[in-house]
Amino acid sequence: VKEVNSTKEFIVIDEGSVPSWSFDSKWIAYTGVDGIYIVSVEEFEKPKRILKHLNPRDSFSGLYEYVTYHIPPEPSWSPDGKWLVYHKWLGIRHDDTTDPSTYAIYKLNIETGEEIKILDGGMYPFWRWPVEEP
Repeated sequence: VKEVNSTKEFIVIDEGSVPSWSFDSKWIAYTGVDGIYIVSVEEFEKPKRILKHLNPRDSFSGLYEYVTYHIPPEPSWSPDGKWLVYHKWLGIRHDDTTDPSTYAIYKLNIETGEEIKILDGGMYPFWRWPVEEP
């Protein structure tokens, strides 16, 4: 949802969760029902899926009602706005999908779509912006 003007009118951008503002406040990244999306808040264009759903074999009827529940990725922007960092469930150990060892941390180049695994085992990564540039 984005406030359009001082009259408090709002526009619904899309259905999703865990939104993340870019450093320049021009973009929002979020997790939708079938992947990670980005959308320009200045141009109000249709959201662009930049990463297809991370576990396509799961079936679901709602936003996160998975056959095997796992914690969806929570994208975080790099300060330069060129990368997102997030975790992905590796599809192992169905008995405990909240265990960080069943996830890996990735970064995604927004321009090229290149996805790079940073490390195995970990959840909830976030870019730490410099103090002088919050």
